[in-house]
Amino acid sequence: MNEDVQIIIGGDTATPELTALAQSLQVDRIRRAVATSCVQLTKDYLNNLPPNRRGWPSTGFYHGAALGTTWESTPEGIAILIDNENAPGAMKFRFHGGTISMKDKLLTIPARAEFYGHRAGEFSNLRFVMFKSGAKALVIGTGGTDRLNAMTWKTGRGTRTGTGARTAMMIAYWLVESVTQDGNPDVVPSQDAYKETAIQAVVELIASRHSNN
Repeated sequence: MNEDVQIIIGGDTATPELTALAQSLQVDRIRRAVATSCVQLTKDYLNNLPPNRRGWPSTGFYHGAALGTTWESTPEGIAILIDNENAPGAMKFRFHGGTISMKDKLLTIPARAEFYGHRAGEFSNLRFVMFKSGAKALVIGTGGTDRLNAMTWKTGRGTRTGTGARTAMMIAYWLVESVTQDGNPDVVPSQDAYKETAIQAVVELIASRHSNN
């Protein structure tokens, strides 16, 4: 649960209109109706986010986060929980920001589109280098690099990233001790969007109840 982004809907974030409408309905029905609508709002929003800032081929990260969007009841109302099961905590990191570091290891930052979304260990023939500036990197060795077959750890066919002098010493990954990223609340809908969705859900619930009477 600590890996999720959590958006609380209810309590201090509820509008007077939503509170007034809620008084005529059962709390559990309200929560289910609001949660269903807000979860769908979140999924639609995530699925429409651009893939990445550099325009590299999408890894489907936000689609995975959409699939991992759920909800739960809280004392305040409901909480929308968002996480990508293939990258636990990554959504929370993008929302809140912070610093990531690994004990006794260096983080790998892709330097080219073909390495984005892949671990360095998935490729053959990468060589460690340190530049005069102190920067560290993994570069492509002479002859190019191939994706490795995860089952056999042998070089796969038809996946060669580059060959010969054209790609030799080309940087595949930068190696860093830590990564710091500013928080980005725009990776989820705004509070106003959640409020509007919650109000509409309650209005529709009331209308549905009256039509059935």
